[in-house]
Amino acid sequence: MLQKIVKILLGILAVLLPFLASSLMSRHSPYFEGNGFGVYMAICLAYTLLSALVLFFMKDNALPRQLLYGGVFLFFLGACIASIFGLGAPPDLSTVMLQHPEREHFRYLMLSLALILFVVAFFLIIKDKWDVFSKGDKLIVFFFVAGIAEMCWEFYHHYYYPENLQLWMDQGKKADEFVQNYDNFSIIRFGAIGRFFQFTVVAWLSFILLRYHHIKIWSFLLLLLFCFVGIFSAVFIFLNGLVFPQNLQILFMFFIPGLPFILLYWLGVALLSKPIRNISGI
Repeated sequence: MLQKIVKILLGILAVLLPFLASSLMSRHSPYFEGNGFGVYMAICLAYTLLSALVLFFMKDNALPRQLLYGGVFLFFLGACIASIFGLGAPPDLSTVMLQHPEREHFRYLMLSLALILFVVAFFLIIKDKWDVFSKGDKLIVFFFVAGIAEMCWEFYHHYYYPENLQLWMDQGKKADEFVQNYDNFSIIRFGAIGRFFQFTVVAWLSFILLRYHHIKIWSFLLLLLFCFVGIFSAVFIFLNGLVFPQNLQILFMFFIPGLPFILLYWLGVALLSKPIRNISGI
């Protein structure tokens, strides 16, 4: 009984850990004067070790190997999320960025690392169930490839934002016109299409794990709710751009590229912390 309570508490801690840690990490963010990148990266490493310790005591070793490894890769998305949120500031799109391009490079390197972790986790989880998938289930791969392709392009596009801003200014053009040119409505719509595929994959993958009794129903319903809002946000942005009515401002949060990774991290926590049931046909 005590072990069960401890695992429940560890699961709750794991859900909140990236957000609790990032609020402390932000005090050392390189965005603030006097803070160095070396110290911040050391703190990110310390968080990764702490999360590994939580994982060690929380994970259910009875999981099939492929699912266990897939869950571990999803779990370490939390380290990427914490390192990004810990920066404590949104991307700096002003000319100040040119003085510290490494800050935006770090942000998109962490997003790229998160993408790699997700790709590995996805294939490990899907491989475990592929032989029992219906033809409909296997369509998830199409949505996955489409969502990953958009993220690859998006992270590359924004990683080189400082360099392209400098090139724009070297041509004698105004810096304040660069954002509208670099991230125009077509680029935003392409990003919205990507979010549609990405949130759909998270919901679909969650449903697959629920169907095979690897996550709890309440975990699935919570993830499904966020995914539904994310899909709605993607459709709204595709049609209207980033102009939101006052009562729908929250939808912009679902356009942030880190949001799907947060849900995937929570999916990893749900997968690793649920005790396995012996059910025929699995």
